[in-house]
Amino acid sequence: FTAVAPRITPGTRRMSAASRPAVPSIIDGRAIARDISFDLAKRVNNLVAISGGNCRPHFVAIQIGHDPSSSLYAQIKQKAAMKIGVKMTHYKFEDDISKEALCEIISELNQNRNIHGIMVQFPLPTGFEHGVIDTIDPQKDVDGLHSLNIGLLVKKGCTPSFIPCTPKACVELLVRSHINISGAKVTIIGRSNIVGTPVSHLLNQMDATITLCHSKTVAIEDVVRSADIVISCIGIPLFVKGSWFKPGATVIDVGIHSISDPRDESGSIIVGDVDTNSGIDHISAITPVPGGVGPVTVAMIMSNVIYSAEKFHSRIL
Repeated sequence: FTAVAPRITPGTRRMSAASRPAVPSIIDGRAIARDISFDLAKRVNNLVAISGGNCRPHFVAIQIGHDPSSSLYAQIKQKAAMKIGVKMTHYKFEDDISKEALCEIISELNQNRNIHGIMVQFPLPTGFEHGVIDTIDPQKDVDGLHSLNIGLLVKKGCTPSFIPCTPKACVELLVRSHINISGAKVTIIGRSNIVGTPVSHLLNQMDATITLCHSKTVAIEDVVRSADIVISCIGIPLFVKGSWFKPGATVIDVGIHSISDPRDESGSIIVGDVDTNSGIDHISAITPVPGGVGPVTVAMIMSNVIYSAEKFHSRIL
């Protein structure tokens, strides 16, 4: 991860996880994603130019069913891809597609030399996750969730083909905000295969001291209170309270939820895992919801797709 000028508001200053401003700074994920996308667009243009127009990054997003959040996520990725010159194809199937049929389609996509990335959107029907994800060619697994890529992430000294996008986004937010990771105490709330567990391995490789919390963790607020950096990916709206954080902590809120609120014109509001109305003035910095982890995650997907296309082009030279 290459650090660039920090994108923290208010102010742009170097920070450590132990610093303590009067109010928390907002880590602007949208601004960071714009910076990343600017560089990615240049890489796309360069790849298209050196390949004589024969190699443009192209990925397939596969959606099962009509989940509104999944449909919205596909639209967001499509828009981000178009902005930087990446081609995205959206495959949409009904809920009744069989696991075998889906795996056969993925196998065909694996053989298509014009497709550099394949990703399957969540949620998936019960029982689909492991078999379907592991059908994807690890060299096209731009979500970084294939068992081989996760295994290589875990094993010291090994390099996976791709790093999972949301964990990668969490680290990118910290690095580009000049938050010190090496030697920092990091508490991760949530141990899912998509975010919590892989981000713990990723930060461990960067010499952080990791505590991974879950539903059976005793006195979780006390565990969180010891951390310099807190990453919440528990998936429960407003679960984490401000009193849990020590002064000067940095907070990455991965959660995004729609909850009812009669005070809002739409009748609902978007919130994260962290209850920002519960007193967080003593912390150093926090990612907003929305506009924090989400935009950078999408940028990391695009980065993985472009990297895959670059590797493919280098192999055929």
